[in-house]
Amino acid sequence: MKAKRIIPLITSAMIALSGLSAMTANAEIIQFFRRSDYKYFIYKDGTVGLTECYLDDETVVIPERIDGRVVTTLGIYPKIDAEGSSDGYNEGALVEFFDRGMFKIKNLYIADTVTSMDESLVSYSSIETLELGDGLTAILPCQFERMHELNDVKLGNNIKEIGERAFLDCTSLKELHIPAGVKKIDEHAVGYYTNERYQEVVDKDFTIYGAEGSAAQAY
Repeated sequence: MKAKRIIPLITSAMIALSGLSAMTANAEIIQFFRRSDYKYFIYKDGTVGLTECYLDDETVVIPERIDGRVVTTLGIYPKIDAEGSSDGYNEGALVEFFDRGMFKIKNLYIADTVTSMDESLVSYSSIETLELGDGLTAILPCQFERMHELNDVKLGNNIKEIGERAFLDCTSLKELHIPAGVKKIDEHAVGYYTNERYQEVVDKDFTIYGAEGSAAQAY
């Protein structure tokens, strides 16, 4: 990962939120914690899922570890029933994750340890630079759509699939380097915008860079 500036983590005391500390043995999380910079929960395997970010700097680096634990998910909430067991995940929202700084952030760097992030985590935001870590293996459909200020994207080396409309209406983005490992690029994933007739059309000024014989060349 490269970044111009690392946001230091503030070592504030962890405070458990009420009502979520008594989980059954089958629960996928232990409990929620709140810091001055993030809100997070701990999975049963000891890794961390970040659910909210309170940083309002122009550059934010999602860390590989929080309080010594590996960060694996962003903006994904567990579903917890009355007995405390978990049967899946509720997805977070942009306003929930980036709280007060969601329209101030200009540069976002995702740690290599992150393997999953909510599909609407940063879409519609004013982020200009986005770097995805090597832990992600897929770009979800519509995941980064309508990020009109986005002009610089670096995809992780382990991305295998880019979903449909993933970068639709990212009108400031004029080029994208597609890793050779990408095997599938769905319809209108990159290089498309919506015209005044609400038609999704090719951006003729957009350039895709990829290896010969790759999915990028086929697209």
